[in-house]
Amino acid sequence: IVNTLQYLIEVARMHQISPWHYYNTAFGLENIKVLAFYGGDPRDELNKLDKSDASTSKVAIENIKNLMVKSETTDEFNKELLKPLQKLEHLYMISNGNFTKDIFEDFNTLVGLYLRYNKNLKKINVGLMENLKNLRRLTINHCNIKIFESGNFKGLSQLEELDLQENNTADLVVGVFKDIPKVQKLTLSRNKIKALPDKIFEGLLVLNQLDLSNNLLEELNEEAFNQNNSLSYLKLSNNRINSLTTNNFKNLSSLVQLNLDRNKLEHLNENTFQELHKLDYLALNNNKMSKIEVGALDHLNSLRVLLLQYNNIATLEQNTFNNLDKVEVIQMDHNKIEELPLDSFGNLPSVQNILLQSSNIKNIKNAEGIGPKNLSYLHLEENHFSCLSSGIFKGFGTLVNLDLNESKIEKLEKDWCVGLESLKLLNLNGNKLKHLPENSFYTLNSLKTLNLSRNELEHIDRRAFSSLKALSNLNLCDNLLIEINSEMFEGLESLRALGLGNNEITQLKENSLGRLETLIYLDLSENRLESIDSGTFSYISKLTTLDLGYNGLRTVGSSLLDLKDLGKLVLSYNYLDEISDE
Repeated sequence: IVNTLQYLIEVARMHQISPWHYYNTAFGLENIKVLAFYGGDPRDELNKLDKSDASTSKVAIENIKNLMVKSETTDEFNKELLKPLQKLEHLYMISNGNFTKDIFEDFNTLVGLYLRYNKNLKKINVGLMENLKNLRRLTINHCNIKIFESGNFKGLSQLEELDLQENNTADLVVGVFKDIPKVQKLTLSRNKIKALPDKIFEGLLVLNQLDLSNNLLEELNEEAFNQNNSLSYLKLSNNRINSLTTNNFKNLSSLVQLNLDRNKLEHLNENTFQELHKLDYLALNNNKMSKIEVGALDHLNSLRVLLLQYNNIATLEQNTFNNLDKVEVIQMDHNKIEELPLDSFGNLPSVQNILLQSSNIKNIKNAEGIGPKNLSYLHLEENHFSCLSSGIFKGFGTLVNLDLNESKIEKLEKDWCVGLESLKLLNLNGNKLKHLPENSFYTLNSLKTLNLSRNELEHIDRRAFSSLKALSNLNLCDNLLIEINSEMFEGLESLRALGLGNNEITQLKENSLGRLETLIYLDLSENRLESIDSGTFSYISKLTTLDLGYNGLRTVGSSLLDLKDLGKLVLSYNYLDEISDE
């Protein structure tokens, strides 16, 4: 059993072992055994350990495979400390000490070396790790190495992962990576790198993932990636890149994901990504782009996710998204698009989600009447259009979810909903609608949920909802309705939940709710109800929940006797002295 245990040497004060678990998740925290050495030479303590008894109560030192050393001293570490550990596979060291040049001389079994949080480690001596012939993973991060030089990784021919993040590194010397041809993942994030020299990644022939995020890059050297055709994931977020050229990615034809979030890009030129035929994910969030040139996104034949949120995009051309045949998600919220040509998305056969919320949209045009063939979700909430014009969504026959909340909408024109035959959820919450005319939603035969809460509705015409045969949830809470009548709810033959809370309703007359025979939930709380006529609930006998709280009721009469299935009745905060059974 001891072969599967991890042993943890504590030199001076030690706490928080979770970072070790992060780097070597194959070993559970419950298996870690602490050997605490608070005084004297750790080598003397190691020598006292039983080298023959492999029981779980004692430590067979030669069988230790995973070792964590944590020290706050500045003492130099040498190979004598680790010499007894002949089967060591993973060595994790947090310390302020430096290393003798021969410290790793006898560790050809090591597959993982993790040197972290050592601000005194300012340089990696050439040849320090050249005997680590089987090393697969090397981490040197949160140290203070301002420059990595040629020869630093000499001898690490089997290395597959190299993590050099957060070292205050400013310069990379050409040739520094020439000795590690099998590295697939390279992390250089959170440093101070300002430029990438020509052929800086030369020798990394199978590099698959490269993280250069959180540096000081202002431009991309088109010659930096000369020999990195296998690169699939490139992260360049949180830099200072202000422009891209057509040649920046000319050697990266295998790229699948590209992250350029939080840079200073102001525009995208035509053919910027012309070599990225395999790109699946492109993130350009939080830049300063005001326009996307027509043709800038051409050639992205495999793109599925396009992220453009938090920019300054003010205009969209009709052909901006042409040729993005496989794109499924376009996220463009928090831009400055005053006039939205909705038909600019019409030629996207695979798009399912479009997010345009909080983009300052004041007007929507759909001159062509063409919508995406597979669009399911359209988010237009928190914009500024006062009116939904006739035919505005023509061609959007596959749309399932339309969110228009908090968009200052005052009016719905007669044919505004033409083209929305498949819509199941419509959110108009938080707008400025005062009046709903007859047949306001006449094409929405599939609608299940309609949210009209937090508007300024004072009047709803008869048969306003008459075409909503499939509607199950209608929210009219937080409006200014004074009265309701049966004609208002005509046609709602599938309604199960009706919200009328926080209006100005003063009275419920006989049959004022009509024949809502499928209704099981009714909220009439926070109105000004003073009385409920008998017969009010005659045709909603399946009701199981009724909320009449926070009104001015003094009596409810016999109206509740019609509710044979009622399971929950809320009458709190009224003026009831008694409930009549007459």
